[in-house]
Amino acid sequence: MKQQRVKLMRRIKEESEEFRRRKLEQDKEVMQLRAKDRKRAVSTQNHYTVNIFMSAVTVVDSLAHYNYLLLAPGCTNPFRYKPTPCVTTLQPPPPPR
Repeated sequence: MKQQRVKLMRRIKEESEEFRRRKLEQDKEVMQLRAKDRKRAVSTQNHYTVNIFMSAVTVVDSLAHYNYLLLAPGCTNPFRYKPTPCVTTLQPPPPPR
């Protein structure tokens, strides 16, 4: 009877150790998946931000030619516009080459 009790206690201890080991492995895997998901989300957000920025740059670049028509004479800075009364007529930009 004592041997059976010792075997039972040993088996319970082994099962508990096996459960603990599997639980640790599972928790580790879940943490790795969460970290991967977080990295993927950050990467997606970064790509989205870069895409929005590049779209804005493209719009600004396409408008730069129109802004060039509004530059004060002799001024090469695209952020210094002619005063509105000085603008006589706006001509469409030349066709792209």
